[in-house]
Amino acid sequence: MFNCRLWGVCWCKNIIFMNGTIKLVEGEYQGLEAFDNVHVKNFFKAVLEVDNNYYYYSNNYQNGTSQMEEQLERVFAYELYHQWSIILENYNNGLLNEDDKRIINGEAGKKLDGCPVFPDMILHKGQGDCHNQEIAIEIKRKVSLSEENLVNDLEKLSYMHTEGKLKYGATPFKYCVFLLTGGTENDLITILKNKRLTDICDDIICVFCQHKGELQYISMDEIKMV
Repeated sequence: MFNCRLWGVCWCKNIIFMNGTIKLVEGEYQGLEAFDNVHVKNFFKAVLEVDNNYYYYSNNYQNGTSQMEEQLERVFAYELYHQWSIILENYNNGLLNEDDKRIINGEAGKKLDGCPVFPDMILHKGQGDCHNQEIAIEIKRKVSLSEENLVNDLEKLSYMHTEGKLKYGATPFKYCVFLLTGGTENDLITILKNKRLTDICDDIICVFCQHKGELQYISMDEIKMV
C-alpha cells in the first residue's frame, strides 16, 4: 500500500459535477457540458473512442467452447493512449501559443515528499516543467481490482493533487482520474464501504467504462457519502 501520509489540503475544488453519463452517439459527444476544462473533455473523448476489442477478447478452448475475457490493463491503456494522442495532436495544432501545448506520458515518474510515484498516464507540459500539470490517471480492470490496489491508487492520486506534496515546488495536478474498465461505481462502493477515507481527496474523478461509446463518472465525495 502507498506508504506516505497525506498531510495537506487538496489543491482546489475543480469539479463542478456530482455524477453522470457521457456518450458517443453517431459521432457526437453527449454529456461533456458538465466539464469546462478542455483537457478533461478531450480525455473523456479518448475513452469513448476505445473499441470493444480493447476491453474484451474471445478465449477459445480446445473443447470448442469460448468465453469472453477482460483484456489486460496495458492493452486498454495503450489504445487509450493512442486515441488521446490523436485528439491531443489536433488540439495542439490549433494553438497559436507553443506554451499552451501539452503532451501525454505513460508511467512517467513524479517525485513526492519522499515517495516517488509512477501514475499510469499523465497530461502535462513535459518532464522539464513542474508547473503545468493537468491530469494524472490510474487505470484498473474489474477482474484485478482489490482493496489494496484501489486504496493505493486513490492515495497516490490524492498526493499528486495536494499542495506541497510534489517535490521541487511543483504545482499539483489540476485533475486526478481513477478509471475502472469492466466495472461500475458499485464495485468501488463495495470495497470502500466503512473504510477510513480521510486521506483520499474528494474531487478525484472516478470513471467507469464497459464498452465503446459510453462511460459513467462520479466524484469521490459522492462515493464517500454512500
